[in-house]
Amino acid sequence: MEPRRQAEPDGAHGHDDERAALRYQHRSAEGDRAIADGLDALVQADQKRNGDDGAAGSLVPVA
Repeated sequence: MEPRRQAEPDGAHGHDDERAALRYQHRSAEGDRAIADGLDALVQADQKRNGDDGAAGSLVPVA
């Protein structure tokens, strides 16, 4: 049995081949977007339920 070789640190994020790295990166970005959209929907629903206009925590110009 041949020892497993480690991937070169070439920006492929642990993948031996750049195409695999790009596929993973694309799918990871899609998953990140789905999580962010879901969290945003939860926050907006909570704000609506509580009558919160979202102003708390907003940046305000300082003189």
